[in-house]
Amino acid sequence: MPRKRTSGFSLIELLVTLAVIGILLGAGQPLMAMMLESRRVSGAAEAVQSALHFARSEGIKQMVPMVVTYSMNNTGAWRVGIRDRTTCDTAIADPEDETACSIPQADERVLKVFEAAEFPGVIARATRGSTRFNPVRGTALGTNATVTLRSTGGKEVRVIVSNIGRVRSCSPSGDGKVLGYPTCR
Repeated sequence: MPRKRTSGFSLIELLVTLAVIGILLGAGQPLMAMMLESRRVSGAAEAVQSALHFARSEGIKQMVPMVVTYSMNNTGAWRVGIRDRTTCDTAIADPEDETACSIPQADERVLKVFEAAEFPGVIARATRGSTRFNPVRGTALGTNATVTLRSTGGKEVRVIVSNIGRVRSCSPSGDGKVLGYPTCR
């Protein structure tokens, strides 16, 4: 009696398929790690940029100067805080403390601190200790400020505040380039 041949994969076909999948996954892993690294740096830059935009608009809205304080020393333990009228201590967690990074909202003070813990592996440094926004025109008082955010793998984004209060981001050319940002000049 003749045997019926069943359709399906042979053991050799299955092993070859698994080997090809393994090679593709192994080759894609470094690309995935690089993409995640770029996203962490990009997220940190967007948080700093959002803090600056918020401080500028809140100062205009409340008609008081808003100050963005940068607590950065080129390490992974950095913070950015916002306070009305003066610089603040980004390490204080009580919004009612007179040196805390907090702003008045409704009938209370609200803490406004962004920190590195949200962006692991991202180090930061700033060219100034703070940026103060004028409440009338929204201009930044003093010289330009640049916050540089860099991953341990070398991906970098810079957030730049000009004297006129314009906040922009860029990324240097070369290996440190993060896609989606214009090249720094």
